[in-house]
Amino acid sequence: MRPRIPSPALRCLRNGQLPAMTSAAVRPTIILQSNVSPLQLSQGPSASYASVARATVPSATAVKTYPSTQPPSYKAPTSLKTLLQRLYLSLLRSSPLTIVFQHSSVRPVEWIALRRELGLVLNKVDAGLPPGSTALAPFIKINVVDTALFGVAVRIADQPAPGDKLWAYGASREAYRATISLKKKHPLAPLLIGPLALLTFPALSPPHITAALDLLFPVKKVAQKKGFDPLAMTALQKIILLGARVQERVIASPRVLDDAGIRYLCDLKSVDELRGEMVALLTSVGGGEIVRTLESVPINLGRTIEGRRKMLEEAGRGGKVEGEVKAG
Repeated sequence: MRPRIPSPALRCLRNGQLPAMTSAAVRPTIILQSNVSPLQLSQGPSASYASVARATVPSATAVKTYPSTQPPSYKAPTSLKTLLQRLYLSLLRSSPLTIVFQHSSVRPVEWIALRRELGLVLNKVDAGLPPGSTALAPFIKINVVDTALFGVAVRIADQPAPGDKLWAYGASREAYRATISLKKKHPLAPLLIGPLALLTFPALSPPHITAALDLLFPVKKVAQKKGFDPLAMTALQKIILLGARVQERVIASPRVLDDAGIRYLCDLKSVDELRGEMVALLTSVGGGEIVRTLESVPINLGRTIEGRRKMLEEAGRGGKVEGEVKAG
């Protein structure tokens, strides 16, 4: 049989009060557990439960319940939104060039056909590269994104954490609150409208960029080629080029390019081509000629300074001679 609580004590508990204690041996124990101040002691044992709770809350909230490397997420860590935000953030950080385009009612079979045609074109570019070059076709992908979540990921990727560092956990509350002010100020914000898709490049390779643009966004409309998938041709009529994001370094402000800027980027030479031209130049000229060319700059500068010094000395001597003649 359960022990019954006396009626006066039961009424005190219902009213949010501590029951009066008659035993002096019990009173010190309760005071030590609740950390009651001397002022509350003078008010007697009828201190409310709220005052006891206020006295014990600071010690409980001081303990962190999460690891330092993964602070609390702005959304639930197991939700789809958090997963997509982290995926977009990783995609932006690993892609020096991200082309943003808008799509309208593109069916899944049309996306599959478009990706297949893009892969065939890029594989041809890889086949024409010099031996030893890295094949980029398997890593150039078309990704359909959620516009709102992609905007959040772009702000976090482009806004460094305190100390000019990357955010350790991009989906944290601190990262979201620190970048919410860039929602309308970000250079890419005017393009984040409507259903979007991305064409990401793992490296800035002008031949691959040119091939992808000629297929997806040709300057002049061309007739359907023989063997071209009709579903891919239908998908090409439903996409519009908006712009591109170029990331020069991991921690740096990105550049937003329009259609003309992307076309200009395609006209640049690749890194391998520039390295080849540099090696050819060094081989044809020779090491001695390069050394003489580099040494000629300080030598010419020293000769110019010496000539100027002599001119000033001669001008000073001429002024002194004229002064002596007038005095005589």
